[in-house]
Amino acid sequence: MEGTLTVTQDGKETTLQKDDVLVVNCNHTHALHSEGELTLLRVQVSYALLEEIAPGGEVLFFCNSAADAYHPYGEVRRIMRQLLLSYVGARRKTPALRYSYIYALLDLLTEHFRRAPEPAADGRPPQDEERLQAIISYVNQNFRDQINLGKLAEQMYLSTSSLSRLFKRSMGCYFADFVNHVRLNHAVQELADTDKTVTRIAADCGFTNLAAFNKQFQAVYHTTPAAWRKQQWEQQDPADDDRQLEVLAQDIEKLHLEEEPAVSGPGAQSLAVTVAAGAGAPYTHSWNRVLNGGAANELTICNVQGHIVYLCEQLGFRHVRIWNLFSRRMMITRDTAQPQYNFDTLDNVLDFMVSNHIAPYLDFGQRPACAVKAEGEMVYYEDEAMTFATPADWLRMFRAFVEHITRRYGRDQTYDLDEELKLEIYHAIS
Repeated sequence: MEGTLTVTQDGKETTLQKDDVLVVNCNHTHALHSEGELTLLRVQVSYALLEEIAPGGEVLFFCNSAADAYHPYGEVRRIMRQLLLSYVGARRKTPALRYSYIYALLDLLTEHFRRAPEPAADGRPPQDEERLQAIISYVNQNFRDQINLGKLAEQMYLSTSSLSRLFKRSMGCYFADFVNHVRLNHAVQELADTDKTVTRIAADCGFTNLAAFNKQFQAVYHTTPAAWRKQQWEQQDPADDDRQLEVLAQDIEKLHLEEEPAVSGPGAQSLAVTVAAGAGAPYTHSWNRVLNGGAANELTICNVQGHIVYLCEQLGFRHVRIWNLFSRRMMITRDTAQPQYNFDTLDNVLDFMVSNHIAPYLDFGQRPACAVKAEGEMVYYEDEAMTFATPADWLRMFRAFVEHITRRYGRDQTYDLDEELKLEIYHAIS
C-alpha cells in the first residue's frame, strides 16, 4: 500500500511498489524484505479453503502486477480494500461480510489468474507428481483425523513402502514428519489466535495426546505450548493495535480519495483539440502484408493451417508472423541449461509455411496464451514460455536453432532478404 517491498520466492526477487499485488502459492518458500516505512496488506488463505473451492489437485496462481499488465489487478485491489475496511470500519455482528470478500477474491483469482502446474524441476514423471499432490491434499484436508499412508497407497495401487519412498525422495522428509509439520502449523495458529486450552488444541489438530503435542512443539520451538502462548500474548498491546487500526483507517480513506478523479469543481479543466481535416498525405495500406498467425504450436493444428493458407491465397498475405517458438509445448528440451535440443515440431511448422510459399516471420518474443472477454476481463490465461536460468541459456538455444534452420533450408533462403521465401527474425526484449 505504501513503501517498497522486495519479495524473494523460489530464488527469484520481485520488487513491489505502491498498489502492487503478488500471490505466493502454497508450498513455495519466500522471504520479505523492506527498508524504511512500509504499509502492507497480507491475506493468508488456508489450504483447506483452496481445496474447498478447487478440489482434486494443486492450485497455482500467477498474480504479479509488477511483472504483468494483462490481468484485472484493479478488481483485485478493489476487493482487498473492501476487505481491509471491513476490519477498520464499523463492527458487524458476524464475519459474514468479511468472508464474502475472501470468496470474491478467490473467485477472481481462480477465473483470471489460475495457471496449470509446471513440470517438476527434478524431472519427476507426471504420474508421480499427481500422486505427490494427492498426498499433500489428503494431509491438509484430514490432519485433524487419523491419517493412514497405507490407505492412500491402496487407492493409488502402490505398496506402502513404494509410496513412502516416493514421498521421501520428492519432499526430502518422511511422511510422518510432514504430517506432524502440518498439524503443528495449525496448532501454532490456534495458540496465537484463540483462547482454547492447550489440550483442546492438541486434540483438534490431530495429535494423539497432549504429551505427543508437547514433544513435537518443544522439538521445533524449544519451549512448551503454554509458555510460547504466554510470551506471544505478553508482547501484544491492545492499545497499539487500536492506534494502528486508527491510522490505517485514515490511510484507506486517503487511498479512496486518490482513486476518484476530479471531474467537476474549481479544479476541473477542459481540453480542446483542433484538427485540420484538409491537410494530410495518402495512407499506405499495409494491412495485408503480414498476417499474425499466433503461437508456433497452434500452426501444428490442421484447421489452423487450412485457415492460414486460405487467407494468404484470398487476401494476398505474404508473411505470417509466429511467436512463442521456444515454448514448453514445442517440446524442444526438458532442461534449458543442457545443450540438447529437438526442433522436430518447429520443423513441421516451418515446412508447412515454406511448402505453401509463405514467408515465416519469426518473433522470438514470448506471449501468454489468453483470451479477453472484455477490457480487464480474461476468459483464460496461460504462460507457456520456457524458463531460462540465464540469458546465456537462451542465446545457446537461439544459436543452435539458427544453425539448424541454416542447414535445413540453406543459407541463401535463411538470410537472403531478396529471396521470395525467407526467415525474418525478430526478438522482443522485455
